Amino acid sequence: MSTSSSAAARWLAVGRDVLLTGDAGAGKSWALRDVATTATARGSYSVLSIRAQHTLRPFGPFRAHDSAPRGELSEKSWVAWMREELSGRRPLLLVDDLDRVDDATVAVVRTFLAVVDARMVATVGTDVRALYTSPAALLVAERAPARVRVEAMGLSETSRLLTSALGGPASIGVVSAIATRSAGNPRVALALADAARVEGVVRVEGGVWVKAGTMDSIAVDSVAHGLLPQVPAEQLEALVVLAEHGTLDERDAALLVGGDVLSALVRRGRVVMHRCDGTHTVVAVSPPALGRALRTGTLGPRALSGVSSAQSEGSGVRTTEGGARCAGRVAGPGAERLDHLDRSAVQTRASASLPAAAEEYPRWAAEIAVLVHARSEDEVARHRATWLLAPTVDHANAFLAVLLRRPADPVEVETIFSATEQTEGDTREARALFDVLATRWAVWSDSSVGSDPTTRPGPVAAQRARVAAERAAAHPGEDEDIRATTREAAAGVPVAGWARVLESSALLEAGRPDLALAVCEQVDGTVESTEQMHYLDGIQSESLLMLGRVSEAEHHARAALERALDSLDGLGIRVNACALAVVLGTRGQSEDAWRTLTVSLRLGSPGPLENTYYRRSLALGTLLRTRVGDSDLARALSTELDLTPRGYSPLLQSMGEVARTALDPDPEKVEELWAAGERHVEAGLLLPALWCWLAHPGPHSPERVRQVRDLYARCRLPLLDSLVRLHEALSAGDLAVLEVLAGPTTTIVNDAPRRTAWTMLGGRHGDGSALAPAEPGDPGEGPPLLTTRERQIALLARDGLSNREIATEFTLSVRTVENHMSSLLHKLGFTSRQDLTLHMFV
Repeated sequence: MSTSSSAAARWLAVGRDVLLTGDAGAGKSWALRDVATTATARGSYSVLSIRAQHTLRPFGPFRAHDSAPRGELSEKSWVAWMREELSGRRPLLLVDDLDRVDDATVAVVRTFLAVVDARMVATVGTDVRALYTSPAALLVAERAPARVRVEAMGLSETSRLLTSALGGPASIGVVSAIATRSAGNPRVALALADAARVEGVVRVEGGVWVKAGTMDSIAVDSVAHGLLPQVPAEQLEALVVLAEHGTLDERDAALLVGGDVLSALVRRGRVVMHRCDGTHTVVAVSPPALGRALRTGTLGPRALSGVSSAQSEGSGVRTTEGGARCAGRVAGPGAERLDHLDRSAVQTRASASLPAAAEEYPRWAAEIAVLVHARSEDEVARHRATWLLAPTVDHANAFLAVLLRRPADPVEVETIFSATEQTEGDTREARALFDVLATRWAVWSDSSVGSDPTTRPGPVAAQRARVAAERAAAHPGEDEDIRATTREAAAGVPVAGWARVLESSALLEAGRPDLALAVCEQVDGTVESTEQMHYLDGIQSESLLMLGRVSEAEHHARAALERALDSLDGLGIRVNACALAVVLGTRGQSEDAWRTLTVSLRLGSPGPLENTYYRRSLALGTLLRTRVGDSDLARALSTELDLTPRGYSPLLQSMGEVARTALDPDPEKVEELWAAGERHVEAGLLLPALWCWLAHPGPHSPERVRQVRDLYARCRLPLLDSLVRLHEALSAGDLAVLEVLAGPTTTIVNDAPRRTAWTMLGGRHGDGSALAPAEPGDPGEGPPLLTTRERQIALLARDGLSNREIATEFTLSVRTVENHMSSLLHKLGFTSRQDLTLHMFV
């Protein structure tokens, strides 16, 4: 909301009126109140606020005001009253719901603005075109206001809202589940939070709200009641039809509900649509919680009864068949795919250098989550129907492949495993895959399914191959010897595609990305599923990165993520968004990396089939939010990482030790990094071991530095070379080398050793410029241009405290802290809180 109010303030500063637009429940009124608070606090405006009333009585907004005179007043008298209320300097009129204000009030406002040099900020519905045919049309034409959209909330904003609503922090599992189902709408998010709390779907553990059930089980009628009362009956009926179908091709949706109605729903924000590859467009009801309310809530049956005949006459397709008929024709969002993530051509929405464009990114990410969520429900329903008709192993495998990507009903999953009919006609590969899925579910749910799955040969062979491959690759030897050993070990895996995935991941974590890359690039018919291909894409991107081929890694990750977005593939988005975020974070583009990662995190908690890259995303997100001082969300991410099941053998390590230490750099926890590295070495996981040892702030002892160098020599990891040399220089106290290596960001985990280097250099940056105004040895009082309060806030922000925590510390409002933060960053010439770590404050 503050982002929108700040944009409004910029327009006001140049003398332009403003229309605040946005979805119903998006927080337009909150943003308007923020404008009023800021304008009043600064004393720069005299402010009068009015809002539309649910009455046809003339001058209703004026009569409801606290200072309004009693009795029947004429238009002239109301103009005089407004002039008295706004008699101070720089009059500012704030109008809530301008598009619903009665004609008489609009006439008074027009007259007043014609005779008084005043500015106006007003809120209107999503579809601004409604103003052009309303009583306010002449007013808008005369004033020609600018438009500022109140955008959907991102994960950080959703986290802060839920912390306030629930009275305590929420884990990212709760945050992402509500963010996905609300599409970033505050009104919907609050309704879901209330329902989840009342029905026991969330509970407090260790002072943090965590999930105790599935969000798909809570009542969502309140969502419909908060979004639909002002929707015309024709559009409401159309929404019910579209909700029943899930995702649809735009042409099929237009056949079912009519093109004009569909367009109206898109303008209203109740339907999202994306054009794919210039060929077709996919649509779905938004937010997902509303779609569920229309399918299962009290509105559904009443609305459906009024549209069933219209459906059959318009298209000849019954509601229950339309989704299946159209499902094969729907692809995914295309027109705005990676334009949001790509900085290269025309600075994009993900670019921090264009804040106005970047503000639209949460809405795009929310729409992607809406479509992925709807597509997932379609796929589950389709495969469920197929399996129920013929519960074969092949149908069970296809059903489980989509069902286990997200948190599933344990009763349904166990029914599939127990009721699937195995016959002599089942292939060896199909049975092996069924066994692998059974094991993954059993470990995830901590229960046995049917017969004990750990005794089945398929999963056990896969586990043995994984361990053998890692241990073989972890020891020095000829490349061909290492490859032969891993191939031989992986040969025991009955699912050939998984053998490829296990071999490449083992080689990567053994510190041989060169060999892992060779495995990933051998594309042939052994990869049976998109799941395996997504994992190979992720491993290939990280292998390229570790080899120092950063541009190639970025290109590969972007291309793979684009394909996943095209097909609305949740696992593909989860894997490749994480891979791309790692590359961007390595480049030092922390905010771009975070925006990329939110596309994945918005999908919510996964099931066992997507757990590996979900855990990596949580750890990466913790690092990224810690780096910019967003400790609240960083803790929520770290908490979720602790709560997430690890599985019997995670494909790749999450590197949670590094993330937790960055969030809480307690000396004992920092020392645990070395012990964690030793455990990884023992397991043959050389790359995770190096991550832990190199993330240590140092300086290491000479003996430990020797161990780091020996371990690095056994690997092929050019990306980490400068970080290894940095630790050697820290240990030796070589200031000349530190001046060269302390400046550039070489990996996403090296902030701690860099800060140690800056301390040893006395504040000198790698380019020789001073990082602090104090002389070496001086305790560092900070730049004299900062006020005492600004310096206090800067110190706490540098230590990772959020604005809210700082406000509590000094008994200030969050807005006051934000103003101080903006001022001190401007004085220091900084662009973000992260830059405060460059100052040697004490």
